[in-house]
Amino acid sequence: MTDKSWRHIAQATAAISGCAAVAFAVWMTGSAWCLWGLVLVGWMLEVI
Repeated sequence: MTDKSWRHIAQATAAISGCAAVAFAVWMTGSAWCLWGLVLVGWMLEVI
């Protein structure tokens, strides 16, 4: 596989992990502010 493929796999893995973590945090705390974590994850993926 090319480096680009590995990069996409890494981004997908990070996105899934981030979404799962944020969803779990929202479920546990019931706080909408946790959704900002999802925004942060999305921003980080754009920067990488």
